[in-house]
Amino acid sequence: MNKKGLSIVTLGRPKKSIHSKHAKSLIKHKITETKGLSWMAGITNLFPGNMLLPYPSEDLFWALYKKN
Repeated sequence: MNKKGLSIVTLGRPKKSIHSKHAKSLIKHKITETKGLSWMAGITNLFPGNMLLPYPSEDLFWALYKKN
């Protein structure tokens, strides 16, 4: 961005959450998709389906730049 005449002002990560029902669905899909782990699919029934969980957002970020 420096080559384009911009400098960083600040950056951060968004605070996101995911509903546990959705998380359970994703985990169950991944488990049943993996050979040898399909027997574990029932483990998702141990978790409540009505909670908000923090979303691991290591892959998401934002940045604010200003023109020099």
